[in-house]
Amino acid sequence: MINVIRAYFLGLLLVLTGCATGYAPVTDLSSASTPKARKTPPPKKYVAANIPRNYKVKSGDTLYSIAWKYGLDFKQLAKMNNIGSDYTIYKNQKLFIKQTAKNKKSSAIKHSTLNDKSAVSSKIDKVSKNKTQKKKDNRKKTIKASKSNPPKKKPISTAKSSNKSRGKVIWRWPAKGKVVNNFSSENKGLNISGDKGEAVYAAASGEVVYAGNGIIGYGNLIIIKHSPEYLSAYAHNSVILIGEGSRIKGGAKIAEIGSSGTIRTILHFEIRKDGKPVNPLKYLPRK
Repeated sequence: MINVIRAYFLGLLLVLTGCATGYAPVTDLSSASTPKARKTPPPKKYVAANIPRNYKVKSGDTLYSIAWKYGLDFKQLAKMNNIGSDYTIYKNQKLFIKQTAKNKKSSAIKHSTLNDKSAVSSKIDKVSKNKTQKKKDNRKKTIKASKSNPPKKKPISTAKSSNKSRGKVIWRWPAKGKVVNNFSSENKGLNISGDKGEAVYAAASGEVVYAGNGIIGYGNLIIIKHSPEYLSAYAHNSVILIGEGSRIKGGAKIAEIGSSGTIRTILHFEIRKDGKPVNPLKYLPRK
């Protein structure tokens, strides 16, 4: 009898131990972790930087570098913030980066006020010009015509100045190395191989609008303005040889190749048209 009771309790103990191991829940979890139950989300598209609504100007910033950082057209950024054609900004100045209904209205009011003042000024100038013209006409009536014909004046040629303002940008290669990474939505330019200290050349004539290391991911960076549409950039330099405001000719040495802001010794080169990255290979001559 005692043996029967022992056998009964032993069997009951085995049943309870089996339940405590939790095999059934483990089986359920493994079935829930099958590929059908757990789908891997697709990789997110590369985004360079989140564009904030406002930006506080820091020491070393230029309007061009801020526009470059957020992929904006510097002309549009200036217009949005009512900045003049000299594109001057100041430390701790607050800039609108995203166009919102509020700052759009504020900008429109300021422009409207300026237009009203301009209209009044234009009317005053028109009246003044009319009075001046009448006086000139009256004087001409009293002057007798000269018997001898006046010498013919040579026409003033404006072709030269017109070509300067409308001329196309002439592009050239910024370094002698080979392209190791082509243009893409992530790269935004070309990576050109080179040894540390090799020359970096201006890809076209223009004005240096930024020279510094204030943009994360670019290291020692130079930005050159070639026209109202086109800017070019030269990143990861070991040495910068020119300063902001310098006017340089295409082919002039402006820096030396390095690895600032990257693990490789390369020149990262970009061209942007109206603030948007474009493929430099469509602009550069064939090697």
